[in-house]
Amino acid sequence: MNVLDQTLVLYIQAAAGVQVYISAIPEDRTLPAVVYQRNQEVVSTLHDGAQTGRSTVRLDIWAATLSEAAQIAERIGQRMRIWNTYVGQTIRQETSNVAYEPNVNLHRASTSFLVFHKGE
Repeated sequence: MNVLDQTLVLYIQAAAGVQVYISAIPEDRTLPAVVYQRNQEVVSTLHDGAQTGRSTVRLDIWAATLSEAAQIAERIGQRMRIWNTYVGQTIRQETSNVAYEPNVNLHRASTSFLVFHKGE
């Protein structure tokens, strides 16, 4: 994990108040929990040689109840808007939805953010 991922994971964990896992949730997990994934999309080089990046961060919030998953997703969304105001990177929420997953008997809220940052 690079510095951007580490920073985002710590920030999301503080916002959610629950454990954040990278890429997948382990079978022996404690609920509620968040699964973090970041896909590098675009790195552009500016005229002065500096690089700028744009990534999509996807979060899946797993919980025993629909309302718990939705509340955690909302807390994260509020905290990301604060990040957008005070930190040098720009974050824009792209999507958000909540669903029941019958195969695992859990509720999942999914949300994704577009993150603009310094190139890696």
